[in-house]
Amino acid sequence: MDRRQRWLWALLTVVAATCVFLSLWTSWRQPQELSRLDLRQNDLLLHAAAGDSRDDQLVRAVAAGSEPAEIFRQTQVSYERAWGDHLAALSHWRGDRQSLLKKQVAAAELGARLGLLKVHGGERSEAIALWEAAADLAPGSSIAFTNEILRGLWHYPVLLLPNGEAQIRRSLDGWYQYFALARLFQAQQRLEQFPALKLQAQTYADRVLQRLLWINGVPLLGLTVGSVLWLGLGIQWLVRRPQALLSLSQGLTWEVPWPSTVVWQVLVGWFLTFVVLGQVVLPLLSWEVQRLVPLPADTLQSLQVLLSYVLSVLPAIPITLWAIAPYPERSPQWFQLRWQGFWWLWGTFGYIAAIPLVLLSSLVTQKLLQGQGGGNPLLPILLEGHDLVPKLLLWLTVGVAAPILEEWLFRGFVLPSLQKALPRVAALFLSALLFAIAHLNLADLIPLTLLGMVLGFIYLRSGNLLAPIALHSLWNSGSFLTLLLLGQP
Repeated sequence: MDRRQRWLWALLTVVAATCVFLSLWTSWRQPQELSRLDLRQNDLLLHAAAGDSRDDQLVRAVAAGSEPAEIFRQTQVSYERAWGDHLAALSHWRGDRQSLLKKQVAAAELGARLGLLKVHGGERSEAIALWEAAADLAPGSSIAFTNEILRGLWHYPVLLLPNGEAQIRRSLDGWYQYFALARLFQAQQRLEQFPALKLQAQTYADRVLQRLLWINGVPLLGLTVGSVLWLGLGIQWLVRRPQALLSLSQGLTWEVPWPSTVVWQVLVGWFLTFVVLGQVVLPLLSWEVQRLVPLPADTLQSLQVLLSYVLSVLPAIPITLWAIAPYPERSPQWFQLRWQGFWWLWGTFGYIAAIPLVLLSSLVTQKLLQGQGGGNPLLPILLEGHDLVPKLLLWLTVGVAAPILEEWLFRGFVLPSLQKALPRVAALFLSALLFAIAHLNLADLIPLTLLGMVLGFIYLRSGNLLAPIALHSLWNSGSFLTLLLLGQP
């Protein structure tokens, strides 16, 4: 590489680093999606605990020993925090009008639920003021009408609005719906409706309980088994040298004939391609597709996500092959995809081992960032969408496309290449850190770095790129399934 080329790549590196910094800085000002997931899980706990279930002890076990009153308190605290975050975001909003309306409607939905929690706790005047403020956030919307209905129900004297029952059933769910309907039936003196309402609440609580057992039970099992695996690895670390623990699989050698600058060029070139395609070209094409293709909104949005991701990340494969093409003496073991062997077992082992690391680091990150740091942009789509086709398209994105393309770049190329200039542990850490940074949000930086290190370790020990691809697919698919269960009405 001559001097002029070095200056060019240095300039491109500054541009790429600026894009990364701006993305991370923007994510710092956004609420973590984990906060939204916790909010949804608190709702499910509330629905289950408030159903007067025959399995009440089981409900409390799922809620980590909490009594129903404590679940109500925790849920109200979560909603108050989310309400404050939404109001703060709206006061500094600089986006387009359509996005602003969505934010206002989301805030009004939070206000309706938080008001019901407050009035349940005896804060009637605060709840009425909250419903009035929430209705003013999104005037003319359906959720504004719901807030008006709730404000009238707890007003003194009661103010009954037309179509109140239908609107409550349409806009609220679970405990929020049954609590509001109970107040409505009491005001209308329709006491004969209470047995049917109680039966509906019980049936819904039982369904929610089954979902909670899966949502909380599987991670708890993985946390237990994963901790045992790490205990075994720790013993090996003490009795064997760390270098032996991180040694390559038997017979695997990675000869790196190209200089370290090739890694630099590939990463910078791919990232800039990713930015240009993902932020400029594909949004324009998506607008044309949206205008020309008559598909439902959820399906079209999911299809755009899949195509945008694949077309943005796919250049990583030709870029890496182009960069190493001048070095035909490279080892034939690069980018190995061997269907024989126990790669699937390595992938499963890595998945279990990653669970305690990522879960604990996510909790630490959430505390450190105090609910800020952004998150995966697919989470809102998964939580809000209910059609099968959009879900399938999103799973193809996170469960198939992401594992193949990202593992090709970060484990197939970056990790082996870095070992030419760095010790193996340092190469493992740096490749994982680059993998985490590429996701462009602070909230996932530490958890994804740890996940990337597990992915790299599995690749080192298996010598087969299918192993980290399987681990990556299992991880994303497990998260995807959890989100589907959380997002069900």
